[in-house]
Amino acid sequence: MEDFLKHNPEFASSIGDLRYNDQISDYSVQAFNDGLARERKFLLRLAAIDPTGFTDAEKISQQLLIRQFEEDDEAADLKSGR
Repeated sequence: MEDFLKHNPEFASSIGDLRYNDQISDYSVQAFNDGLARERKFLLRLAAIDPTGFTDAEKISQQLLIRQFEEDDEAADLKSGR
């Protein structure tokens, strides 16, 4: 969540987190690629977590987050023509 707020400062401000009030979102190609790289790192870390002992809700949350990161990566591949 912290990463999301940092890279979406207008949203952070709208929910009352004033730490990023002096910033605006960066929509450059470089920022987009940096975001994908961060998501890939999160995906690797998340996929490495053994869900043994998780509640059913925690298992579903892990699976949904993994799926979201994978879909973002696939969408980026389609946009770039890879």
